[in-house]
Amino acid sequence: MLPDNTIKQLIEHKNFCFDEYIDSDKIKNPTAEDKQWFQKLFDLSTNSSFIDFYSAVAFPPIGKANELLSLEQILEYYNDPYFWWDDIDEKVKKQYPDAPKRYLQISTQEGGGGLYYDTKTDAVYNVDWGQEEDMITGNLKPMFNSFYDFLEWYYSEEDDE
Repeated sequence: MLPDNTIKQLIEHKNFCFDEYIDSDKIKNPTAEDKQWFQKLFDLSTNSSFIDFYSAVAFPPIGKANELLSLEQILEYYNDPYFWWDDIDEKVKKQYPDAPKRYLQISTQEGGGGLYYDTKTDAVYNVDWGQEEDMITGNLKPMFNSFYDFLEWYYSEEDDE
């Protein structure tokens, strides 16, 4: 399920979607095959808005924060997380060996940080350079508790105060 404002953005930017003839029904109802593919690859719940969003969009339209990565870019970081994992303390790496598969980098690293999606909890984190370890160890609170809430904020037309 996706927020209405996100569906509106995807409909307005059909050229960014996998299917140029996409409509709100297709966005709201990813195929069972898509859900199974995501669930198997990232070990996600089939009810995740992450699946619904990335089943529809090839290149996410820009919203309020750092530019979201395409699924292809997320997979590149997923398969080779050297970008942030190499800087993690060895003790933390041993204690949390699955962290690179659990936390998906979902945005560019503009402005000294980026957004990460937690595949186990559905939370989204805003992580500054050097805070990756805090995220992994639970010392950094999520920006949003669900990908749905994140998308609702990311594509909202209201200004943050």
